[in-house]
Amino acid sequence: MAGFRGAIFDMDGTLLDSMPQWRLQNRYFAERNNVEIPEEIAARLMETSSYEAATIYAARYPHLCMDRDAIVADYERHLDPLYRTVVEPKKGLMPFLEMLKERGVRMCVATATPADIARRALEHHGVAPYMEFIVSGPEVGLSKSSPAYFPRVAQMLGVDKDEAVVFEDAAYAIRSAAAAGMRVFAIEDEAARAGREEIIRLSTVFRSDYITMLPVVEAMFRADRACSLH
Repeated sequence: MAGFRGAIFDMDGTLLDSMPQWRLQNRYFAERNNVEIPEEIAARLMETSSYEAATIYAARYPHLCMDRDAIVADYERHLDPLYRTVVEPKKGLMPFLEMLKERGVRMCVATATPADIARRALEHHGVAPYMEFIVSGPEVGLSKSSPAYFPRVAQMLGVDKDEAVVFEDAAYAIRSAAAAGMRVFAIEDEAARAGREEIIRLSTVFRSDYITMLPVVEAMFRADRACSLH
């Protein structure tokens, strides 16, 4: 398995252990707006995606005059400070990024979270200096569910899609990256537990954290170097 020149990182659940806070917003939104948690999600509150919950809230409580996107934006406003006070990086992240930097890998962040919020979070945790840029959906012009999404981000990073690796935790994004023929190095996240089997099947590498990911990637670069000496 050859090394790579570019690394495209998701943020929530991949770089930062932030998905529990996203899931808690499903409950906090109801509390802030004095409405009941819909029974469709009450039993699986910590497993329901924010977009799914927001869609249900918008349909169930029209008197709030908020559509799905407005509700998600409300989540984001309340999450913004939590990225800097509660959320922590995934285990082993910083040594892993330093290793990639030493090997000349170009890195970026492609996230569904608004880029300005993501930038503040990644700057706080010392991750931003490793990244050439941080983009969200509007900048790319595509959804992560589109197979064209990650190749376009690779192009923005200045590498061919075959020279890039996608670091992700979510099944839908891993599915689109794999459909584009790109390698995916998946980081396990509890919020993605329901799609675990598919994630393992579609990923080139699947690890619980960057502590266990690091030796795998280091071995790839050692193999590349050994081949270049012959």
